[in-house]
Amino acid sequence: MEKDTLINSIQIGKKKAQIHTLTPDGIPTINEYLLPPFKSLKIDYKGNLQINPIKHPKRKKHYTLLG
Repeated sequence: MEKDTLINSIQIGKKKAQIHTLTPDGIPTINEYLLPPFKSLKIDYKGNLQINPIKHPKRKKHYTLLG
């Protein structure tokens, strides 16, 4: 018998991620996360999701010379 949370399935769509887990007490849970545009995803052993979003490149400043 497992003594920790068991991840049953992971469903990742365009806008939403669902992680189905089973607790040590036998209780099934579903964690849902809204997904922004992301660079990478990490899931820990308890089924929690960490999202690394895409960083937009810095915009260059345009200077106007007066003269």
